[in-house]
Amino acid sequence: AAGIFASNLEQYGTDSTADERPTYERTHLESIMNRPIVDSDAVYSSLQRESLHASLRSLGVKRSMDE
Repeated sequence: AAGIFASNLEQYGTDSTADERPTYERTHLESIMNRPIVDSDAVYSSLQRESLHASLRSLGVKRSMDE
């Protein structure tokens, strides 16, 4: 999706005219938006781990997250 969006920007003449493209640190973007940026990899990893443990518990293979 990002590639399509970028190509649309170039198509309509909205490509950056700056000599150097601006770069932003995560903390700077969070301060601009006044909210944290969610780490999607961490969220999905946690959901996958919880799902796996729940499946193992329901099958009787594992009783708790600590085992």
